[in-house]
Amino acid sequence: MKSGSGGENVHPREREEQPLDYQTRFVLRTPHQFLVRDTVDRVLGVLACVVGIVGLGLYSGYRHPIWIDEFLHFALGAFRGPGDAWQVIRQTDLSFNFNQTGIYMMADFWLLKMFGADAFALRLPSLLSAAWLLVSTATLFAFRGFGNLWRLVAVLAILAQAPLMDHAAEARPYMPLAAAVVGTLAFYLAVPGERRGWVLIVGVTSIELGALMHPYFPVYWAAVICIGFVTALIEGNRHLRAREFVRFCDFRLMTAGIVTYGIVGAMTWMRGGPALSFDPFQWVHPDALIPEFLDYSHLSFIFDFETPADQLWFGSRRVVLYVMTALVLTYPLLPQRWRPELLRLVPPLLLALSSLVISAILSWISYRHHYWILDRQWIASLALMPIAVVWYMGELGRIASQLDRGLGGLLAAVCIAVLCANFYGLVPYKISALRQDANRRGFAAPESSSTAPVPSDNAGWVALANANIAVGGPVWPVFKKFYGR
Repeated sequence: MKSGSGGENVHPREREEQPLDYQTRFVLRTPHQFLVRDTVDRVLGVLACVVGIVGLGLYSGYRHPIWIDEFLHFALGAFRGPGDAWQVIRQTDLSFNFNQTGIYMMADFWLLKMFGADAFALRLPSLLSAAWLLVSTATLFAFRGFGNLWRLVAVLAILAQAPLMDHAAEARPYMPLAAAVVGTLAFYLAVPGERRGWVLIVGVTSIELGALMHPYFPVYWAAVICIGFVTALIEGNRHLRAREFVRFCDFRLMTAGIVTYGIVGAMTWMRGGPALSFDPFQWVHPDALIPEFLDYSHLSFIFDFETPADQLWFGSRRVVLYVMTALVLTYPLLPQRWRPELLRLVPPLLLALSSLVISAILSWISYRHHYWILDRQWIASLALMPIAVVWYMGELGRIASQLDRGLGGLLAAVCIAVLCANFYGLVPYKISALRQDANRRGFAAPESSSTAPVPSDNAGWVALANANIAVGGPVWPVFKKFYGR
């Protein structure tokens, strides 16, 4: 799906339903106007790429010490062969490594064998997944016919979602899940007749990545398919028939994804798990659950105007979600000629609400199984929410542009201003953290790996691993003892 000439935002339905109006708008433009708009659009495209690269650098966590969850991956590098490492993964998947597919851990095993004890190599799958997340986000908006201006807004929104992007510098499978879900959404939001070439590559890569990396993926996969089908219905690309829904799902892709998911799961997390007895609210108090769930997680990419919570029952970030919902609910009150335009806002609103519902369900599952409720469980929803809000605003900009061409650009500029305000405190903090890590002194290390003492607690193991990383070379054999080898 390509945007119109000169970066013009063209809704997929408009190309078929209103070809004459679309052509008329461009006939009235001079060659100079075409050149200016095309140049501006290209500059915005380059700017989006630069912003994405710089953002990845800020979240890279370069030289940041690893912690206990990452150490579980790091220790696997001490084993000699992949068979030994996979055996350990299968054994511990029923205990403290529960609900892991093991694929990320095996990727870390190979990376540590190739590059030695290196934190950047350990986290490379997450950093690459973060890059794929940004590429998939830009691709999604391209498939929807948006110009580079709205793609820039979308990239900024993802980077402003700090609870999401912080996982780009952690050797855990959360960022791959988020990237896979967004890529899958991009595939199912493409016009069904255009699922080839780059569209197909995005779909296949994302679905296989999600199936390999995380047990939660099918939940989001099903939701993404439904939202994509609703979008196709609204745009007249599909009819509400079972046969058309099956065709829309793409049977070949679904079969491949389900087989991959089933094989990996049967070998690892599907075999069972430990009986847990944790306090679900150990890290998030029940009284703070709603603000943590909305303001400081799903909607944290929106600048907070610091409305006093004790004087107003909703924060400034939640207002955006409420206004989005209220505007769609005015549908029955609008004149008949305006209703088709308002329907464009339904799919992004459904995406936003679905991401919240799925996160709530996952937290409820943790509560039922006596496990901690943590924001990392919402990671894929944290990626979908900024996409949903920007998509909604983009569609609203298209509607506003029919009244005045400048209104769409003005709305995009307001979105950029709100997002950039969120970076005002975030960027200096990230730069300071990178400098601190770069200037960090080396961890105390034994004279040789053979004299490394066997730690007695998790803190000792993590400190020894960071010492190994500071020294470099292969992962020390002592770490096999963490896994009882």
